[in-house]
Amino acid sequence: MSIYFCPRCDVANSSIDLSLPLNGSIDRTSPAWTTNLLDLYIGTIEVFSKYDNVLAYNVGNEVANSNLTTVAAAFVKAAARDVKGMYSRLFS
Repeated sequence: MSIYFCPRCDVANSSIDLSLPLNGSIDRTSPAWTTNLLDLYIGTIEVFSKYDNVLAYNVGNEVANSNLTTVAAAFVKAAARDVKGMYSRLFS
């Protein structure tokens, strides 16, 4: 989990904002995007949506990290698209 601090905020009104990785991962060596993984991601978002200090949800952190794993980028893009769409439907 990443913790983001706002150094320019005054101490009395400052908060700790989280950039939260989603549970589950796209396998960089054999990538696939499944409804099971989407359900895991949405479950994590639903649990943490009640907190007002979640800055972002990480989808596909370090999945495509070399020339051999760039094929996984398409699956990360699909995951981001579907999570954003589901988030919009659930929380708009």
